[in-house]
Amino acid sequence: MARRGITAALVGALAALLAAGLGVAPPVRAAGGRVREKDVDLDETLRLAAILSDHGFEVALTRQDDTFVPLRTRAASGVGADLFLSIHNNAGPPADHGTEIYSQVNNARGADTARALLASITARAGTTRRFAVARVGAHGDYYAVLRGNPAVALIVEGAYISNRAEARRLADGRFRQLLAEGIADGVEDEFAALPRPQAGPGPPPRTTTDVLLDTPAQLVATRVGPAQAVLRWLPVDRATGYRLWRDGMLLGDVGASSRPAALDPVSGAGVHRYEVRAVLQAGDEDVQQSASAVAELVIPWRVVLDAGHGGRDSGAVGRL
Repeated sequence: MARRGITAALVGALAALLAAGLGVAPPVRAAGGRVREKDVDLDETLRLAAILSDHGFEVALTRQDDTFVPLRTRAASGVGADLFLSIHNNAGPPADHGTEIYSQVNNARGADTARALLASITARAGTTRRFAVARVGAHGDYYAVLRGNPAVALIVEGAYISNRAEARRLADGRFRQLLAEGIADGVEDEFAALPRPQAGPGPPPRTTTDVLLDTPAQLVATRVGPAQAVLRWLPVDRATGYRLWRDGMLLGDVGASSRPAALDPVSGAGVHRYEVRAVLQAGDEDVQQSASAVAELVIPWRVVLDAGHGGRDSGAVGRL
């Protein structure tokens, strides 16, 4: 299970919010029959955090309550993240409706992810698919939260709070849950589509002895902390050592007694393939290698979720 960036107390709070998606809690409303974007954004973000965390992603939040966070601080929180999502709901002419995604200028991966999220949100929530684009400003990205962000960053505009029909839907926890689930669907699909490593060492060499080495049994790769892996396997009779590969690249040999084997930091989120062979050597020469034992290790994305607006900045306000 991935190390999570949200506290146990927050997980409990998020579980309660998930119940709101079933209609248990009252809708998000402001006084006078209006709904505020900042309230909707936060609720939707907390729901999304719960889903992603439960599915093994590392999740961090720029705010957990009605707090104002400056744009520069929001953007800087993308340091070390694989994906930054700023969750908003749109405003414009009363007739406008649907979902829009903004990605960073000249970021191909971000553009691909934006298109994936647009498809998954509209499929899950039933909103109109408007567009996924990068918006150019005087200094690069038009939006500061994208322009100053070191991560692959997107702004998700789930629906139009200025549209009466969508404002009524946004006031309903079940619709906010669908928006969160749609975003999560897209994130999970993009993570699952990451390239998988190729097989590494190929067939073992011909043996020069009639004694065949068994393949190492019960190989398990485990993540230790943020940047190290440990491999464990059962010993193989007659093996003088073991040869290790990661993602098709030779890591080196370890002695017969070197189990478990702690490895150098793993490189990047995704699926990593580890292979271990038993080796029988005479002097410096290989007499025999076994077939490869294979284990995969999943390193999850770290996702920063930014609930738009907050505190004195209410964002858009919709009439119900």
